[in-house]
Amino acid sequence: MPCINLPKEINITDPQWLEFTRSLLYETTAKFWTDVEILSYKAVAITNVAAKYVQNLVITNLTQEQLDVVATVPYVLLPVDCWKIIRIEYASDNSKVQLITPAERFKLGTPTPSDGPFSVMMGIGPLGVPAITLQPTPTVSHTSYFNIWYLPEPTDLKFLPTPLHALVAIEAVRLAKFKDEDVQRDLLDMQDRIEKDILPFMAVAQYMEPDRMDAFDSEENEFSDI
Repeated sequence: MPCINLPKEINITDPQWLEFTRSLLYETTAKFWTDVEILSYKAVAITNVAAKYVQNLVITNLTQEQLDVVATVPYVLLPVDCWKIIRIEYASDNSKVQLITPAERFKLGTPTPSDGPFSVMMGIGPLGVPAITLQPTPTVSHTSYFNIWYLPEPTDLKFLPTPLHALVAIEAVRLAKFKDEDVQRDLLDMQDRIEKDILPFMAVAQYMEPDRMDAFDSEENEFSDI
């Protein structure tokens, strides 16, 4: 069975993607691999491809929200769709927030509660929800205290630029092939070829300095990813 091509339009539908992926498996209808299995591989593949091209997704998918600080609450919950934090800044002047490492937190002890400014430490809030922990604990509430720039969690193909959709299919097929322990060399070669084709597209200059992917100014003291 010849491999079909993905359509060129921006919004590739799930049936189109599934048909393309099945063509790579040489199985047009469910026999060895069910549709449910392939779609489960797809979910993992989307995350894998997104992680590989995360620097490029900063150009296309960067999202911004403002976070409130609540009196006596020593943490701030992150947006529910937050996958990777790119930057957190004070909304008042857009300067970068200082990140405290766990080691530094133990050295600092428990600071006296105050009305700010606050440094942050990455952590987990109630019920396992991702959050930032505040140092010190706030004594008063502040509306829109932080700006957060982040990448949303990659949950479907719409999260990724269209040229990456074929890579998601190949990654899904690679995962599927482990079921019968048959990861073909030509499939790996196809992946390498498509990745090389994608690089010029993903490298299109969208900044004044296209080689600069840093979310910080050169004059800032960079403590971490945020």
